Amino acid sequence: MPTVTVTVTDAEGHVSAPASASWTVQSAAKKVIGYWAPAASYSSRLATVGPAGVKARRIYGNLTTAGTDMSSQIVAAHNAGMMPVVSYKLGSWSIAQGQSGAADAAADATAAYLASFNKPTAVAIWHEPYDDMSGADFVALQRRLVPFFKRGLLTVGPILHGWLLDTAANRTVFGTYLADDLLPVYDYAGIDSYQTGSASSPGSTGPGDRIAPLLSLLSARGVPNIPIGVGEYNAFTAAMLRAASETFLSTPNLAWACMWDSTSGIAVQLSGDRLTAFQETKADARAQQ
Repeated sequence: MPTVTVTVTDAEGHVSAPASASWTVQSAAKKVIGYWAPAASYSSRLATVGPAGVKARRIYGNLTTAGTDMSSQIVAAHNAGMMPVVSYKLGSWSIAQGQSGAADAAADATAAYLASFNKPTAVAIWHEPYDDMSGADFVALQRRLVPFFKRGLLTVGPILHGWLLDTAANRTVFGTYLADDLLPVYDYAGIDSYQTGSASSPGSTGPGDRIAPLLSLLSARGVPNIPIGVGEYNAFTAAMLRAASETFLSTPNLAWACMWDSTSGIAVQLSGDRLTAFQETKADARAQQ
């Protein structure tokens, strides 16, 4: 996994970081290909996809006082040799309460639980925040809670909406969710990325097309080598899936990318040539096996 050296203090939930940070990223590093399907059908869908080459499991939970939310999925992922990629929201606490410290103990307990496995685990606090809060609110929440997860083999970072990278105006909005003092503290910067359009009328922008503008933005913000994560991706066509895979697998500092295997407004469950395209991705020599 890529590494980062920073100085962090969380005595009052605030971040203290140096002016810059450096990550070690090797172009030959194998990419982690991950997978998500609804819990009720996860085992059967994974069997259809084939577990070989699936090296991460996408998980969604809440911060709790016990710190063990979604423990069954986290344990199952570790037992299967997969890295959990876990997004936490605040459960019973409001965003304002999270910013003011009400969830501190839960964040500490959750981080301690995850670190106790002594295995790589990626963590995000409130993925896709654009739907729920302003950039300023998100940054305040991150400053409060991210320091708790700077321990052991945990990596922590934001997972933002990829479509906000599609236009110059939206990239400005995207940037408001990234604070200069947090960028050196994050272990990765992540997005969720889907093909535009619909199943009946696929658009011309695909999951991989956001990687170049993301890298450009991060370079302009002083962290050109920060590892990249893709928390969710899918596409309506096999050609777009293959194009995205090539981008993911050939981007030196991309660390992991997780397939979202479900049918909704933004995605369609894998089948046919799209299923084959994903199977090719996880079998690629540039992916971890």
